[in-house]
Amino acid sequence: MGRYFSKRRLTLPYTHRMVRGLIAPTLATCGLMVASIAAAQTRREVLPQPMFTDPSPEQQIEIRDDDPLVIPLWVRALGDDLVERKIQTADSIAIAHGFGMPGLEVTIQPLIEAYQSDDARVKLAAARTLNLIDARAAQEPFEADLPTLATDLAPWVEPALLRWKSEVALQLWRSRAADPNARLLVRQSAFHYLGAWGDAQSLEDARNVVLDEALTLALRGAAAKSIAERTVSGEEDLARALLDSSSSTGPLLATMVLMGHTGEATQQLLTEIIRSEDDAAAGMAAKRLFDLDPRAVYPLVLEIRERRERDLRQVAVATFLHRNEPADVDQLLEMLDDFHPDVRHDARLACEELTADARYAEKIPQYIATALAERRGPEHWRSLEQCCVYVGRLDHEANASSLIELLDEERIEVNCAAAWALRMLAVEETFEPLHQYWRRCSTHARIVS
Repeated sequence: MGRYFSKRRLTLPYTHRMVRGLIAPTLATCGLMVASIAAAQTRREVLPQPMFTDPSPEQQIEIRDDDPLVIPLWVRALGDDLVERKIQTADSIAIAHGFGMPGLEVTIQPLIEAYQSDDARVKLAAARTLNLIDARAAQEPFEADLPTLATDLAPWVEPALLRWKSEVALQLWRSRAADPNARLLVRQSAFHYLGAWGDAQSLEDARNVVLDEALTLALRGAAAKSIAERTVSGEEDLARALLDSSSSTGPLLATMVLMGHTGEATQQLLTEIIRSEDDAAAGMAAKRLFDLDPRAVYPLVLEIRERRERDLRQVAVATFLHRNEPADVDQLLEMLDDFHPDVRHDARLACEELTADARYAEKIPQYIATALAERRGPEHWRSLEQCCVYVGRLDHEANASSLIELLDEERIEVNCAAAWALRMLAVEETFEPLHQYWRRCSTHARIVS
């Protein structure tokens, strides 16, 4: 058996492990008995389960730049009357550019001519390629089409004009943002591009939209985000007005406005939003406040740890980790049982990181070991799942016997996490119990069938 297993890890290819090893077929049977492993896992990261996965062949694309006929052939094809040939050629040029093929500059003018075609499909393919290869020569025809631009062309033409700092596009976006009769999506898009441009001249239009409670939240939110992209201070009065308004969306919009701000006044407003009843706004505000100054979240951490909003509890995890006091470790260990998978995932990662701290090098592993040895039943499945993953990732072999027992737990999440951890540990003493478990599962499967 030693020739197939190392103490720490299996070293044979996956196909050989399944045929010649003990652990892999045992765990495969375990997983099959408890149904589809891939669909059942709720943790954020996907634990490797090679026995359930076919190899994923990678498409091999070879771009050769030593054939002098390739680019002239593309130039000729762009002038062809066949629509499909033009589309395929434009797509091929874009792929070649992505792989770094030199000499594509001569295709720009034929692509511009293709863009001016009457066929919508050719026009779209050419616009996409001109954007991807950053062909500034296309700026003038792009600007000419901008006022009546088709919806499918906008995601390729407008970002290119933004990148090229087109004054024509800027003036159009300003007029659309200020036009109350403009279509909703058009106006939202205008605010997006004005924010990305950093245009200060249209800020007043954005403020007016944010304050207008008769408008949709989508449009007001787009204006608020564009303000945040353009300012790092000075909008505190706008945020205060939103908080003091009677609108239920005030805290959310105020948070959006402040996302680019810094300073003490901003931190005070964010703290007020965190303590509001709007969970969505509080979650955004907590993340922003933590980014500005994690210590500013310390007085709030116990409060937000009890809130239902996932983002708030994730910030609580990050705050406990940052403050790093013994009481914070206790909180993190409790949050291994959080009802949201992202939160308990983050809590486990924090515990893994803190295990390297000499103050907690015994406390955290002892808690994990006790939980694995004593907790049983479906009411503990969340914490047991995270404890299994913790043991597998940190290679705590002393817990292998507890993992064997957890293979019989009712919840699939615990079964599979324990099986995965046992495979990662590859402790020789577990091979015989695993073999016996496999035999029991095989017998049960034959009886059921």
